[in-house]
Amino acid sequence: AVLIVHREQQQSIFRRCPHHIECSLLPRKKKNGPALYYSSSAYYTTTMNQPVSCLPVSATKMSKAKKVLEEARDTQNREIDLVDKGITNFEELPGLLNMTFVTRITLSHNKLKVVPPGVANLINLEILNISNNQLEELPLSLSSMPKLRILNCSINRLNTLPRGFGAFPVLEVLDLSYNNLSEKVLPGNFFMMDSLRALYLGDNDFEFLPPEIRNLKNLQILGLRDNDLLELPREIGELTRIRELHIQNNRLTVLPPEIASLDLLGQKSVLKMEENPWVTAIAEQYLIGISHVLEYIKTEAYRILYNRHVSAGKAGNVPPKVDKSKKASRARS
Repeated sequence: AVLIVHREQQQSIFRRCPHHIECSLLPRKKKNGPALYYSSSAYYTTTMNQPVSCLPVSATKMSKAKKVLEEARDTQNREIDLVDKGITNFEELPGLLNMTFVTRITLSHNKLKVVPPGVANLINLEILNISNNQLEELPLSLSSMPKLRILNCSINRLNTLPRGFGAFPVLEVLDLSYNNLSEKVLPGNFFMMDSLRALYLGDNDFEFLPPEIRNLKNLQILGLRDNDLLELPREIGELTRIRELHIQNNRLTVLPPEIASLDLLGQKSVLKMEENPWVTAIAEQYLIGISHVLEYIKTEAYRILYNRHVSAGKAGNVPPKVDKSKKASRARS
């Protein structure tokens, strides 16, 4: 509801205005003279007899979201920014799923719990950012979007992925970091996205990666930091275009020798491997430098050590898991 008061009441209203209220002037018609508005630090009075409105912040943000959509429709703006608008569901975004001319939508930092299947109606959408929401699942229809190149679903509560999720025809960047995913919930075709250039799976619950990762032939960036990884598959060595590999903060003790064949020492290359319980031989080489690690794992002596260590690890001698019970993505509203 909108509370209408007149000039003689404005000062007392502002003094009582709680922190979760935004106050603004609602002029009935244009007049000369200064406008009145309220901020957290000061307020300014008016010389006119104009009404004041007190609106809850959530209502204000919602009206701003609708205004963004109205302007986009009027101007045929192909890029829609709805960051931090307090949006809880797509019903607060009337007509958005019919705006087929849109190529980019940013819905990060909201309170969305569901993405409707109708998002696939946006046949020209190339970039979708739904990070930092409260999503626990995604619609299968996402993977049928014909032009979607970049999908950011990071910082949510995803604990599963729909069957067939890997069917994206042209997806290049997929960010699923900071969720509750593991190898157990990956659909069978997840590693069939041959157009993928960057895959971010950091801050999840992966202990292993399947050998099918070898199918991501165009992958250049692989983010696996802050998981529970016990080992990396040998098949990672077949990803010859990899230039960035992030494996820090896991439970890794050894590296597959095949990683040494990757170009991870170039000027634009990155290999992050700190905060792992490496075997002594790798830990000593790491203190000297990453190049020494990669040279060492090429040796026959290391291959023998690697094979023995992997066999011993499978027998039950594994590092403990990190407690993630207080992780924000575990929260339930």
